[in-house]
Amino acid sequence: METELPLGLVRALWLIIGTVAALALLPASAVAADPGVAKAAAADGFTANFAFYPYHNCALVSVDYSNLPDRAAATGVALRIVRRGSGETLASRTLAASAGYNAEGQWALPGLGEGEFELVARVNGTSAAERRVPFERHVFPWEHNSLGKSAAIVPPFSALVSGDDTVSAVLRKHTLTRLGLWKQVNSLGTDLLAHPMRLELRRGSRTESVEGNSFEFVDRSGTRVVSESSFPGGTTRSEWDYDGVMKWTLDLAPDPHPIDSLTLVVPLDDHLMPLMHACTDGIRINYAGLVPAGSGQVWDSAKAKRRVMPGTFVPYIWVGGEERGLAVFGDNDKGWVTAKDVPCQVLRREGDILELRLNLIAGPTVITAGRRITIGFQATPTKPMPADWRLRTLGGQPIHGTSALHYAFLGSCLDWGALSRAMDVYPRNEDFGIWDEFRRVRQTGKLDTHELDDWLAHIGDPNDRERSRVAVGYGFHVMQTRPQNVLVYTNARGVRFDTPEGRTFLNEWDRELFPKRVWKDGTWFDLNPSESFRDYATWYYRRMLTTFADSIYWDDTFLQSVYRPIDTDAYRRPDGRIQPAAGLWDMRALIRRTAVLGAELGKPPTNMVHMTNAAIAPILSFAQSMYTWEDMKSDLDFQDRHTRDYIRAESIGRQHGDVPFAMLLTVTKDPAKLAWIKRTGTGVLLVHEIKTSGSEREWSVAFQKLVDFGYGQKDVRVFNYWDADNPVSVDGGDVATLCVAKSGAALAVVCDYGGGGEMTLHMNRKALGLSQGLAARNEETGEALPVDPDGSVHFQLRRHDYMIIVIGDLRSEESNIPKSAVRNDSRRIRLTAAAGVAQ
Repeated sequence: METELPLGLVRALWLIIGTVAALALLPASAVAADPGVAKAAAADGFTANFAFYPYHNCALVSVDYSNLPDRAAATGVALRIVRRGSGETLASRTLAASAGYNAEGQWALPGLGEGEFELVARVNGTSAAERRVPFERHVFPWEHNSLGKSAAIVPPFSALVSGDDTVSAVLRKHTLTRLGLWKQVNSLGTDLLAHPMRLELRRGSRTESVEGNSFEFVDRSGTRVVSESSFPGGTTRSEWDYDGVMKWTLDLAPDPHPIDSLTLVVPLDDHLMPLMHACTDGIRINYAGLVPAGSGQVWDSAKAKRRVMPGTFVPYIWVGGEERGLAVFGDNDKGWVTAKDVPCQVLRREGDILELRLNLIAGPTVITAGRRITIGFQATPTKPMPADWRLRTLGGQPIHGTSALHYAFLGSCLDWGALSRAMDVYPRNEDFGIWDEFRRVRQTGKLDTHELDDWLAHIGDPNDRERSRVAVGYGFHVMQTRPQNVLVYTNARGVRFDTPEGRTFLNEWDRELFPKRVWKDGTWFDLNPSESFRDYATWYYRRMLTTFADSIYWDDTFLQSVYRPIDTDAYRRPDGRIQPAAGLWDMRALIRRTAVLGAELGKPPTNMVHMTNAAIAPILSFAQSMYTWEDMKSDLDFQDRHTRDYIRAESIGRQHGDVPFAMLLTVTKDPAKLAWIKRTGTGVLLVHEIKTSGSEREWSVAFQKLVDFGYGQKDVRVFNYWDADNPVSVDGGDVATLCVAKSGAALAVVCDYGGGGEMTLHMNRKALGLSQGLAARNEETGEALPVDPDGSVHFQLRRHDYMIIVIGDLRSEESNIPKSAVRNDSRRIRLTAAAGVAQ
């Protein structure tokens, strides 16, 4: 966890972009359930662990009595649920004794209603005193609400369209096999599969593709399409959502004949799949970049880093290009048959085909009971980019010369009146008067300081009061600017457990099976957004969105191992340990439901997900913006932090239709080096069309130059360095470029990734519509650059520096090229000096 920052620094951070500390993602182990609780009890008798699930009217109980001197005499464990104070027994049962001196069981309970209760546990046949575990059940008005559950379609999605064997979603058309798998998927007019997906069964020396006996659509609407199939060994079911997610469920029937292997094969067109992104249970560990080169098996899931999830299953794998691609995902390997030396997932290249192979049954198996396997599929891009995406901005001052959406960001829960930085969805003490005052100030631009003082007066602790004054003061400052769009920080993995809601739903919200029951606050990273949490959150999101806010921001949408078998796909392995789920479907459901809530309220879709470094298509699909690069915080140049392949696979947002933003975090205290590092980050951002906070001066000044030229306007073309028709090339250096072109003029951003040096910029004049007589200048300094008769531009670039070059008929007074002010000032000299330090 981040330590408490000095008040002066906190104030400075809030005045820039809210509380950067609230955005920090730490390892999952930073906030864990207290392991000492159970051990202390066991040393003094026996341990009674209890998990209560109010939405499911059930409990899990685990009693360890192995430390009892007379444990061998135990005849069972008697359990009761009693109302505290009265002692009234509401439910009872007995767990059988076991040879391991541990009794466990799932317990169906009656609806308990409002009140405080206790689990009472006694080990029958022993002299041990009974154990009592207190818990609470409060009933809330938000429970089982229907917010965000309508059939409203969130723009820019459109209704699903299904034919005899096809399902079409926005930008994509899928043709299905008789197993409900994909015969082909066409994305942006291009087929992605080299051959149909197939289920490959091997018995002995014989391998065959499983063929379906029947296929039919059993449900068709604009928001949901369902097909069912049968085959000799079982059935399949394909459930479609209108963002193109298909949840495919394979049910295998009992079969006395041994199966050596069962593999789901996804044959992809290798030419379209240069990049990949694989996510496990954590962040800052997930690979993004090139698909490894070579023939045969080029990658397997055993190579993926993970936090704690056992085995080799990778919950999310995407392969593709800068836009088109295919994601395959699931919560865990439930229903699979794994083998020690066989990875769950493999990428194999043979000629022009890149196969993603899922080893559903990895070794000789006899299916003695039914097995269910659930896998998700989604082709990218999941939706088109917003029309004004290139001009949307975040924080600081809006960019001049554009009316595109600008996010004013309340970057911490404290900024909108909460008790904590990253664990709340309502203001302190549920005093919504502060939100009403936010609305009034936003409407009028006028602040009544007495209202703020009155609200602060109810905070007893002076330090806490001053901290809130700074934070809420920043919130009111934002409202006084009468912003176009207010983006509100929330945390998709943070929640308080010291509230009536948290104490009631502890076991449905914390990812651990038996977290500690008494908290002084909560968790920043260990929430799993289950159905009851989604009911809770959307209830207060609606209050935000109808009072003072326009958009919801979620921190921490990465995957986490969740150990709850009651309401997730976590399951008990043969060795007795719990195989966790990744929480992917629950996280997707939170983002999706909030997007639908916004549509129900008539709000334009503008929510933002902070996904460092877990760009997961089914989660990002229902967001509209994404925030990344909190990983690899250091004093390195940004070219040394993120490769171009990493950025194209993880950061550009094109696969998800999300406007990309990134953080420029550093750890240096040297002002000159800091300025230089921010400059390297600006160059990397510009050539990848990623934005950062408008409070980043270096970036905002450079971005303004692009906007002044016409970047983002309908009649101005943009070429990325990875485009096949890119009209720009550079000799003499290892660089990345962005080209912006309009009638009679072009702008090129050149960012060095090598050692710098003398370089030559070549531009295809015909493709860009440029005349014969050209001139060029460095748009930042106003310096004229040498141009050859063929239009080639000569310039010098420092290592990891960038240059904005404008080319056209600069000599004409009627030129279309804006003449920005020359900035040959002391700032430029300082940056030059810093560049020398960086080398």
